[in-house]
Amino acid sequence: MIRLLLVDDEPAAIRMIKKLLSSLEDRFGEILVAENGIEAMGYIDTDAPPDLIITDMDMPALNGISLLQYLADHHPDIYVIVVSGYYDYKYTHAAIRAKVMDYLIKPLDQQAFLSTVSKALMQIDSASNNIAITEDTQIRIDQETYMNLQKRARELKANLQKGERDNINSQLRSDFDYIQHAVADPKRYELVYKLYVNALTDFYTEHEYPVPHFPEYDELPHTPEGLLMELKNLFNACLEYIDKQRNHSSSKENLERINRYIYNHYRENLTLADLAALFFIKKEYLSTLFRKYYGETVGQLIIRLKIADSKRQLSYSDRTISEISESLGYLDPSHFNHQFKKETGIPPGQYRSRFSRSGSCSDG
Repeated sequence: MIRLLLVDDEPAAIRMIKKLLSSLEDRFGEILVAENGIEAMGYIDTDAPPDLIITDMDMPALNGISLLQYLADHHPDIYVIVVSGYYDYKYTHAAIRAKVMDYLIKPLDQQAFLSTVSKALMQIDSASNNIAITEDTQIRIDQETYMNLQKRARELKANLQKGERDNINSQLRSDFDYIQHAVADPKRYELVYKLYVNALTDFYTEHEYPVPHFPEYDELPHTPEGLLMELKNLFNACLEYIDKQRNHSSSKENLERINRYIYNHYRENLTLADLAALFFIKKEYLSTLFRKYYGETVGQLIIRLKIADSKRQLSYSDRTISEISESLGYLDPSHFNHQFKKETGIPPGQYRSRFSRSGSCSDG
């Protein structure tokens, strides 16, 4: 699934873009939102950066020009679409230098916007061997059937998390009864195969597991039973890998995988129990091993990352303290204030007064 980052300081603009993208929502595994370039860079400089960025240009703290320059210098492989309120020479020139896919003007024309996004998705798919929603795809399988297949593939991925082998094999059998009825032409089975392999790839990736080599479709028997047997083998191989991870949960490799996941997801309401379930390990055991290996608990690492992030935002952005608190997953700003003072010795407002580089000391 494709990771999308929306960068705009206007909540209404973000809502409108999400609404325009609703017909493509199944293509995106995660839609990240940043209000300015500094916050966007926090998502970009991770082990799992976005595949596609849709950004405004006129933003506080770090504007679109600086963001595009940074992307051109450090992440030229990330696809970018600019959505701006007006044409401006310095903006368009920066977009040309950064080789953005398109420069669109608000209010957006829905057809032109979706055409540009679809083009970006196809190029991303082509580069990463994911599934492209091409015109050929839509001709070969109607949209309703395609969406149903995607839904079934997601359900199989959810059963992988539960480790339910019988349910997976049973659902695959049911899916292929549906496929033979709804798809009919065996020449269309290549897309079916890719959809299910994509679900497997997402599962491995989301759990920070190395993605195995999947056979090319041309290497497989092009019959319903042959394809069904191959997918059963691939899903059961994934279950066996999960079992292996459970049996070797104390390995250095697994702990490092968990650590990377924390670095990429600390802004969420991430808990020890969440991590234990995600990586198939008892939370008490994970707590002990993690502290032994890293010298701090999972909770301490999450807090340390949140505080470091909040310091950057307090120093370089104009966001209010409440907004910063919310962006880091704190449901109550007073909890954030208490946590920040406990870790730094001073409240966030005072920290901003001392170290602000944004030209604003608003403490909201």
